Amino acid sequence: IVSLEYCEEANCHLTTHSFYLAIFQGLGSNQYRLLINKEIGLTGNVKVTNGKIIVTSYDFKDSDPHCCPSLRKTTSYKIKDGVLTKI
Repeated sequence: IVSLEYCEEANCHLTTHSFYLAIFQGLGSNQYRLLINKEIGLTGNVKVTNGKIIVTSYDFKDSDPHCCPSLRKTTSYKIKDGVLTKI
């Protein structure tokens, strides 16, 4: 499980930011296959606890200044049959 954060190189700030969750399946012999690549928000973090993938992400409220997203969302997922499922 990998969290990816992208930002516009020339002008990196939160309005040009993207936060993705990527999940790979190990195939053995140092080989991996991408199962899931999902955009989550502007920024955030990912942790795995008891088989659950817990994603905390931040986005802008209408009243937020462009520097500071304050809309916090926490979502739990599991992988079932190769599909990311909200729980």
